[in-house]
Amino acid sequence: MVVDDHDMGVTHVIRGDDHLINAARQKQIYDAMEWELPVMAHIPLIHGPDGSKLSKRHGALGVDAYRAMGYLPAALRNYLVRLGWSHGDQEIFTTQEMIDAFDLPAIGRSAARFDFAKLESLNGHYIRQSDDHSLVTLLEDLLKYIPQGPAIAAKFDDSIRAKLAQAMPGLKERAKTLIELLDNAGFIFADRPLALDPKAQAVLTPETRQLIGRLRAALEDVAPWTAATTEAAMRTFAEQAGLKLGAVAQPLRVALTGRTTSPGIFDVLAVLGATSACPASPIRPRKKPGKRLASGRLAVHTAMSYAFPPALQDNQSRSQERCAYGWFRQRTSGTTRWTQRPTTKRQR
Repeated sequence: MVVDDHDMGVTHVIRGDDHLINAARQKQIYDAMEWELPVMAHIPLIHGPDGSKLSKRHGALGVDAYRAMGYLPAALRNYLVRLGWSHGDQEIFTTQEMIDAFDLPAIGRSAARFDFAKLESLNGHYIRQSDDHSLVTLLEDLLKYIPQGPAIAAKFDDSIRAKLAQAMPGLKERAKTLIELLDNAGFIFADRPLALDPKAQAVLTPETRQLIGRLRAALEDVAPWTAATTEAAMRTFAEQAGLKLGAVAQPLRVALTGRTTSPGIFDVLAVLGATSACPASPIRPRKKPGKRLASGRLAVHTAMSYAFPPALQDNQSRSQERCAYGWFRQRTSGTTRWTQRPTTKRQR
């Protein structure tokens, strides 16, 4: 190792403090060969949330695994450089700022703890600061590394990309990883009828389904089809029905997205109604023979189709959080472990 470092002109040897014992032996070789001794720095190790040496059970995975879990390279670099090193109170660094500011004496003497919650928070910041079109590109690139990626990639065309870019301002505000971003955008490219999560199933009662039917009739003549015009029409409908806007918007949100949370419902309507046809959807709106749907009204007509009948999803284990597209995050005694294998019969 000493010979290799000398032949390659290595000037700095920076490694974990568990290699400190090797430094004295290697120095003797340098002295015997009368070679210039490189700068040697032994820095504290990164520990898991429980304070023990970081291992796979804590989530010490390869870089490719973090890519598949939806972490941006810039966010991961930013997080790693701040583990055990500081530069005043600054938390967010560009790559060039890291290069300019980094200094070995600023490295702390105590071991840092790897915290997934902090990494996700930082990653969410980078996602929110990213350009909408660049996020669409990143999502499409992510599909190469997740189990369901090829099936989703087959649905991507210029129309889907345009809808994703249009919906991105609302989508990225709620996502901490690209996996969450892709999962939240699923209503744009999902097969119909949509599968409803358990909370969404509770919203679609017989009364709310009838409400959606009346709302569809109220929205049929909206033109032009935009977020602003649909909002005005829905507010008018809610006032005439003696209901709060939320009591009208939430059932429609569930019918259109399959969830109780989504971007603004008016933005959802604008995105889904941007075209007069949806080739990815096998659903045919209920309409009178010979009546052709006007451009932009598909979302309203298909809302009823999405709501009847709702598909059921199995309840998920409380001890594990099912992350989209193949990853499971298990929390036990304050620690987090990532795995691609379900560990309960219910998840299998």
